[in-house]
Amino acid sequence: MSKFGGKVSGGGDQNENTPDCQLYSYEDKDCPSGYDAHHIVPDFVLRYGTRKDAIKNDKRISGMPTLKEGVCICLSEKAHKSAHEVDAAIKDLGDMGNPIGTSTLFDVLEEVKVSLDDIEPELTDDCKERIEKKIDGMFPGVDKTAVPVRTTKRPPKEGSDAYSRLANFKSK
Repeated sequence: MSKFGGKVSGGGDQNENTPDCQLYSYEDKDCPSGYDAHHIVPDFVLRYGTRKDAIKNDKRISGMPTLKEGVCICLSEKAHKSAHEVDAAIKDLGDMGNPIGTSTLFDVLEEVKVSLDDIEPELTDDCKERIEKKIDGMFPGVDKTAVPVRTTKRPPKEGSDAYSRLANFKSK
């Protein structure tokens, strides 16, 4: 069990979107047939490399969870697709970032929490509250306003300002 993930009791919050609203680390995902594991905090924001790099634990932003440690929820295909609509809002944050293509961990986490209301079919209020609490409890001891994160689906080009900012950040 990782310090970022681990299984959280479902509490009987069953509906067609997510069985029991159970939260898992990606490594421990246990989604039933017809459901996809969805990283609550998109993994791409926590790295400056590709998904292949993430699988090898390469090119992660200092202090951020690995791909396997990321907290996930099982979502129906329809709910999973709508959950990824937050990716556009995250990109918008980076369009105003310094450097462009980056934002703060805090701002991205807030955007993820706001986006929970937009998942269709909708999550129950209890499930949304549980996810928000999990997000708030992630990254203990980390100044979320100081951690830079990536906001683009594609990694920044090596040598770019965004790449340098993300690669050279050192967590305390």
